[in-house]
Amino acid sequence: MRSRLLSVGILVGSVATSVHAFQDDQSPVVSMPEVRATVTSLLLNPKFDEFTPLISHLWKSNGGAIIARDVNNPAAQSLATELVGRITYDVESETLAWPVYGFADPASERFTPRALATIFRPYLITNRFDETSIKLLEANFVTEFATRPPQYDPLVPPSGLTMPADELLRTTGYYGTRLFVYSPENCLKVAVKCYGLGLNDDAIVLLSHALGQAESAKCYYLRGTIEMLMGYALDAKVSALGSLGMTRSVALISSPYFYERINGPASIQFRELVVELSRN
Repeated sequence: MRSRLLSVGILVGSVATSVHAFQDDQSPVVSMPEVRATVTSLLLNPKFDEFTPLISHLWKSNGGAIIARDVNNPAAQSLATELVGRITYDVESETLAWPVYGFADPASERFTPRALATIFRPYLITNRFDETSIKLLEANFVTEFATRPPQYDPLVPPSGLTMPADELLRTTGYYGTRLFVYSPENCLKVAVKCYGLGLNDDAIVLLSHALGQAESAKCYYLRGTIEMLMGYALDAKVSALGSLGMTRSVALISSPYFYERINGPASIQFRELVVELSRN
C-alpha cells in the first residue's frame, strides 16, 4: 500500500514547487502551497485509483455532483481551488484541518474524517515525512464536517445580481412588500420574468440560487436555454448534465405549458444538447 501511495505521491508531487521546507535539523515541515497543489492534483485527476471512492464522495458532497473532474474544465478548476483553499495547518499543534461536507455520518464506516486524512499521504511521503510523523498528523486531523450545507436565509437575495434586489423586484412586477422570500419557486418565477425582459444574467443568478437549494427540471431547462442564448458553452453543458442527472431522460419537463412559455431557438438547441449528452 505504501509503495502505491509513494508512486501517487511522486506523480502529484510534480505540481508542487521543487524546493521543500525543512527545519534546521533537516526534518520536513508542512508547506501549505505544496499541500494544496498536491490535493488539487488528486481532485482533478481521477486516474489515482487509491483515492477514487474517497475523492468522488468528497467532490459530489461539496458542489461537484454535475462537474466533471477534469484539469481542463474551468468549473472543476474553480471548485478545486475553493475546496483546497479551506485547508489550514497550525504549526504549534501540528494540526491539519479541512472543513468539507460529507464525512459526519456516524453510521458511515467508509467516509470518516480519519479516512479523509489519508488524502495528505502522497504529499507527506513525497516530502520524506516518516511514518510516525504521518500517523501523528492523521491523528491530529481536525474537521468541522457537516452532513449538509448550512441552511440558507430565505430573506437574503442571492449575490451577483446586476442591480439591487429591490429594484429588480420592482422591474419584474413585485410590489407591495419590503421583504421577499427567495425560495426555489419564487426565484424561478422572477427568473422567468427576467428572461422575458432580457435580464439574462440576473435570471441565471436566480436560477443557480434556486438549484443550490433544490434540483428542478424547470430551473435547469430555463438556465440552460439562457446559457445557450448567451453563448456560455460550458455552463450550458453543466445545466444539461444536471437535467440528465435527475431523469436520465430527454423528457426534461412534464409540463407542456412551461415548454410553450420557454420555447425558441435557444430552447430547441438546449433540448438537442441534452439529447446528445444522453447518448454518452
